[in-house]
Parts: sequence; C-alpha cells; structure tokens
Amino acid sequence: MKFLLFIFILCNTLLLHAQKSTTVIYNIALGGLNSVDMHAKDTIKKDVPSKFLKNQEKIQFSLVFDSISSIYQIVDKLEEKSNHDYRIATIINGGTLVYYKNNKQKEKMYQAELQGQKFNVSVPFQQYNWEITSETKVVNGFKCYKAITTIEKIDKGRETTTILHPVVWFTPDIPSSFGPMGLDGLPGLVLEGTLDGIKYLYATKINLNTTDKVQKPNKGMEVTESEFQDINAKIYREIQKIKNNN
Repeated sequence: MKFLLFIFILCNTLLLHAQKSTTVIYNIALGGLNSVDMHAKDTIKKDVPSKFLKNQEKIQFSLVFDSISSIYQIVDKLEEKSNHDYRIATIINGGTLVYYKNNKQKEKMYQAELQGQKFNVSVPFQQYNWEITSETKVVNGFKCYKAITTIEKIDKGRETTTILHPVVWFTPDIPSSFGPMGLDGLPGLVLEGTLDGIKYLYATKINLNTTDKVQKPNKGMEVTESEFQDINAKIYREIQKIKNNN
C-alpha cells in the first residue's frame, strides 16, 4: 500500500513538473522607453488620436512558453469588450495576430485574419539574422544584451519594400529562444524589443512557474508568407478598385 502511494505521489509530481511553463506579460510604448526617444514619441502622438493612445496603455500581450514551444497573443480583457476605441486600438497594434513557435519541430508561424477568414502563415524558423552587441542593461532585474538586425517588409499591394531595423534586449539568465511578436531566435528570452522602431514591447511581469498551456492555433488555412502576401495584395487592389469607381 505504501509503495502504491509512493508511485501515485511520484507520478503526480512528475506530471506537475511537466506542466510548468513561463508566462511573460508585455505592454506597448510608442517611440521607445528612453528619454532620448521623447522627440519620436511627440512626433508619433501628433499623428495618433489621443483616445487610441489612452486605450493603447490598457493593451497587454502574453508570451507563454515551455521547454519546447511558445505562443504569443493579446490578453483578453472582458471589461473592455464593449469599448469601441479599445477594440480599434487592439487591431492597430496587432491584437488579432497570434504567434506560435515549436523548437522541436522547427516550426514557426503566425495566425492572421482577413475579411473574416483565418490564415496560419508559416515563416522561416530562423527568421532573423541577429547581431549580438556588447551593449547591456538591466530589465526587470535581469541582465540583458542588445541584438540588432535588418529585414525587408514587402507590400505587394502597394508595390513597396520597406527596410526595417529590429532591435531587442534578451537575457541569457532565462535560457529560452522565445520572444514577443516573433522576435526570437536568441540565446535567451527577449524582454524588450521593436520591429519597426515605432511600437516598443517591454515585459512588465515575469512568472517563471505557471501551468499556462501552449496550444498551436488551428482552424486556419495553411499558407506560406508569400501566399499570404498575394492574398493581402489581391484584397487591397479590389478595395482600391471599388474606391476608384465611386
């Protein structure tokens, strides 16, 4: 009887251990977090309605990850469901996107929605060619290193290509290759980062011991990023055609 009790306790302990994950909450800042970015912040605020800026401060995203996979998505706030300006602010800040990564299967994707239809968009597993610098700072009590890279953002609808300079701060103290909004692939968890130099994500809460689960987004059409860009471009051209005919 004692042996069976021991086996029961051991199995439950192993199960609980296997369920452990880390949850990080991120907020958004415009133009960066440092005082040197105040001019950029003021410039951005002139172009963004104050009601959206106010609601943007309420928006939070969660990154949940275990030893294998991660998922990044907006934190649902039931009290804001009826707030029209909040809903618009979430859309502007990518609140409808869900990012997923699986290190074991070498899989990386995000889920997006266009005209009511969901798409599971696959992207290269090694999406960013990071350059790790010697610059450091402390974020939430963790020593972080700065990493930079350069990418091209293609808009097939408008027929434009934009050069972006993503910047992140990651900590080797949390040895995980995950990060917010797909900004990942480094020897440590990304605690701060920006894709375009305008919207800056920063960690406000880190819980290293949670039972939150990582589940891959489903119920979407499987497409490559190039295919998704083609679909997006087609919709954009159709909308422009309707506008021109009116």
